Formats: sequence, C-alpha cells, structure tokens
Amino acid sequence: MLDAIGVEDIGRLFEEIPESLKVETLEGDAYDAVHERRRSYFEAVHRLVKGLQPESGHGLSSWVATANLFGMINWFYQWYDAGRSQVGLDDLAAHQTALFLDGFLAGGTP
Repeated sequence: MLDAIGVEDIGRLFEEIPESLKVETLEGDAYDAVHERRRSYFEAVHRLVKGLQPESGHGLSSWVATANLFGMINWFYQWYDAGRSQVGLDDLAAHQTALFLDGFLAGGTP
C-alpha cells in the first residue's frame, strides 16, 4: 500500500526539519552516493507503483506516475506550513495519497 512508501513520514520530516532537506551542491563521491541512494529509492517506489496497476492495463505509465508522486512530495516543503495550514499533517497525507491512488488507479488515457 502507498502508506508503506511513507507519504506521511516524509511530510513529517519536512515539517520537523525542513532545513536539513534542502539540496546542496554536491560533487564527486558525495554526489555519486546521493545519486545512487535517490535512484535506488525511486526504483523501490516504482516497483510498488507498478504493482498497483490493474492487470488489464490502462495506458498510464507507472514510471511517470512515480515521478509525479516524487514531485508532489518533493515540493511539499515549499507550500506546507503547519502553523497556517487548513489541514493537519495526517489529513494532508491521506488526501495526497487518495489523489495519487485514485488518479493513477482510475486509469484513463494520457
């Protein structure tokens, strides 16, 4: 299930320590290590998303859906402010999960 991917946990991390999640310019071995970790994480999540696709197929790319999921999560720190938000983090994570799953699983054509 998508909750296992950690939408809520990632959101909590952004809420609690946003300064530690900002991307710094990396070079050499440090860049390679971060790049490999990101690629591995993306592939792990992609396998989960791919496993959610209906067997009948619907024409939507699981890779694009995974990239969109990461985009949604990665921009979280830009707009979510716990002190000003109209929803709590639990509700927000549930809403984002539903948006992703309902949209991806509904299929349709691109």
